[in-house]
Amino acid sequence: MSSEAKLEKLLISEFHFDSKEFALRTESDADIVVTIKSEIRLEGIVNGLPKTVNVKLDSSEYLVYRFVNPYLNAQNDSFRLKYLGYTIGYAFPSASIEDFDDDFDVFKQAYKYYCAKLIIENHDFYLDEISDDGNLKLSDILDENSVYFIIFKKSIKDDTFNLENCLPSLALKGYYLYSNEVVPNILNILDSHSESEDLNTLLELHYHSQRAEESIQIHKSTNIEENLLIRLLYKKLLIENSNPIYRFLVLYQVIEFLVEKNKRLSINNIFDEKDSLNNYDFFDKISKANNTRAIINKLLQPLTFDSKALITQSLLQFIYISIDSYPKTTIGDCLYDIRNLLFHDYKNVMEVYSEDSVLGLVIQCEIIIHNLINLSELN
Repeated sequence: MSSEAKLEKLLISEFHFDSKEFALRTESDADIVVTIKSEIRLEGIVNGLPKTVNVKLDSSEYLVYRFVNPYLNAQNDSFRLKYLGYTIGYAFPSASIEDFDDDFDVFKQAYKYYCAKLIIENHDFYLDEISDDGNLKLSDILDENSVYFIIFKKSIKDDTFNLENCLPSLALKGYYLYSNEVVPNILNILDSHSESEDLNTLLELHYHSQRAEESIQIHKSTNIEENLLIRLLYKKLLIENSNPIYRFLVLYQVIEFLVEKNKRLSINNIFDEKDSLNNYDFFDKISKANNTRAIINKLLQPLTFDSKALITQSLLQFIYISIDSYPKTTIGDCLYDIRNLLFHDYKNVMEVYSEDSVLGLVIQCEIIIHNLINLSELN
């Protein structure tokens, strides 16, 4: 059989607790095809008492998702996932699944075990992955760049919960859903930029500081399943391309979408009251309803997040280099005029700015758009 041939989907026949090995077979044959050895710690002492991970639960009680985070290099860190104040699971970078913590936490180790089990159950096996003796290690099938999110269904106190509705809140922390259908070229976004002091300061402020936290808070935002643009933004567009200008273009489409939606709503309201308006007031209202800059300012004015003032100042500084006199001060004005600079004067922009400056700008624009999408007003 060719080494390129794909095996049938393998099923876990049994788990050998003492050796910590998963024995796998094909759907049509009871014979063991391969064993996968894990180094997950399953026994330990808690408060002087021996504790053992329960490996008898059905893995269908759990959900596993694969994420990438191009901004946070924390391969040995793990974080609790919290939703509505409750811990519903964990985020495990691939290297931390078999990593030994100093203290044994039976619940955390159970999450690691079921995370590994689900990864194995969903893995596509190829002959060239399997050694002659039919033995593999768990690390052989883990994606080294991935952060695995595992959720225990019964811990969710919301019947309408869907992790995809929480993608904007996760993107704020740098996590992007990595499905099998999309190649995460976003991992290349920081290539050759590691020596930039300004960029590293930005990453430290917004992402690296998370390493001191124990949990990742997630929450619902716009129902992206009902909004094709936002769904594509988080499931495809921001994952598959690392080019900063491309990323700015797709991020700005959210602004364009909301501006058009706002204009249409305002114009419809004006026409509802047109019979009570004289011509001057009617056309004055139409003109104001069509003012893109004013609408963007109205959209972004309610935003409140820790780094808003710092980001606004950074955007102003970007504009000052290209425009001698700039009287505007709001984050909405900045975003609108940076869009004009990049769209209409890109050649001159690149003659003035370094690639690191443009990348830092785009990362800050990402933070703005993620916060905007997280606003409850969009629901």
